Amino acid sequence: MTCIKTVSFDADQTLFDFQRTLEDALNAVSAFLYDDFGLQISAQVLRSTRDEIYEQSRGHAMEMLTIRRLSFQRVLVGHPDCDMIVEQAMQLFEDVRFGTVYWYPDTREVLRQLKEQFQLVLITNGNSDPERAGLEGVFDHILLGEKFSFKKPDPRIFHEMFKLAKVQNPATVCHVGDSLAHDVKGANGVGAVSVWFNAEGQSNKTDIVPNHTISSMSELTELL
Repeated sequence: MTCIKTVSFDADQTLFDFQRTLEDALNAVSAFLYDDFGLQISAQVLRSTRDEIYEQSRGHAMEMLTIRRLSFQRVLVGHPDCDMIVEQAMQLFEDVRFGTVYWYPDTREVLRQLKEQFQLVLITNGNSDPERAGLEGVFDHILLGEKFSFKKPDPRIFHEMFKLAKVQNPATVCHVGDSLAHDVKGANGVGAVSVWFNAEGQSNKTDIVPNHTISSMSELTELL
């Protein structure tokens, strides 16, 4: 791919195992609620409540931590110390969520290698900010989906990236992500080169066809 000048990446489940970190954070909050207040609220309830609020917010720009706070408020509604508990739960959640990063093998080294040759962009539907995860200065531009009312695969967020990164020709952009529905479909839809990061060797049961498929970040350097 000799024409590539910009490489954009998804964050969660592409650069690191976000689901593992999220599970740690929710388990920590659940244990805190039980140990300190005797409240039996499982991590699964915390997760599903947040997902309900997220679905209700679709089509609007809303910060992920605001949604998380609303979910804690919902499960604690009626408790006399609701506000105080929510504040403590949010602090604990943020400490684990942003303080624990399970990087996939070779990710950080590959990013630093690519940084020497390509413009690097992060484009995520969530709020995983590499600047808070030990990758300060690696990405030239960062687009957090929570800042927009539209998310991948909507072409508008890719066009926001093109504008920010001063991309004239989408064919000079390679987008890497784990989601066929969000990353590959989105990149295909705007004329960028799509790379499906398929670390677990999943079968593609969709009609979405990536330009390339890799199972590790080290393969990306060979591909580029």
